[in-house]
Amino acid sequence: MLLTVTMMMMMMEMMMCDVVNPGEPELSINTAEQDMREGRTVQLNCTSTGGNPVPSVTWYRNGSPLTDPPSTLTSPTRKFGATVGTLTWTLTAADHMANFSCSVSTPVIPGSRVYSPVKYYRVQCK
Repeated sequence: MLLTVTMMMMMMEMMMCDVVNPGEPELSINTAEQDMREGRTVQLNCTSTGGNPVPSVTWYRNGSPLTDPPSTLTSPTRKFGATVGTLTWTLTAADHMANFSCSVSTPVIPGSRVYSPVKYYRVQCK
């Protein structure tokens, strides 16, 4: 019995060593600012290095989490040690000077949520 408890403790220590907080996320967009027009669909990327297991990504518009259309959220993917979450968004006149941000967190680490800087975009109306 003692051997089993010792082995379990060693396995837990090994697993804990692999749990890592995510790094501060960066927000980028696939469109030049001069092409930000009402009706155009853009992709915003939230990229964070580190984090294990793969962090979850949450998107915000004007400080509120995005969960409903007109957005499309993709599950985070791991590429070259970085986690990337993508938000596909169709711009409207209401998006002019709206702010967008994202956060990443590792669910198994309480308090691991890290927020990106907020970005404002100018949307040209039709």
